[in-house]
Amino acid sequence: QKLIIKNLFLMLAKQWLENTRNIMRLIEETQMENIRRSAEIMADTIECERWVHTFGCGHATLPIEEMYPRIGGFVGFHPLI
Repeated sequence: QKLIIKNLFLMLAKQWLENTRNIMRLIEETQMENIRRSAEIMADTIECERWVHTFGCGHATLPIEEMYPRIGGFVGFHPLI
């Protein structure tokens, strides 16, 4: 019984990883131009000494918090959490 449950969790973990990789691959294949343009807009904004405002709520605040200016963070981003 314990071995069956262990194997089920392992199978589900592998399935989750495969699905995640597929989503990331799809984003890379279809959205790189949008990502490049967004990066250009943010860089231009920071170069003009203006803020890039970022927003997230719930669990979506996690990537926003990672952009907050701190040691190793990106200066120029203003989190709205």
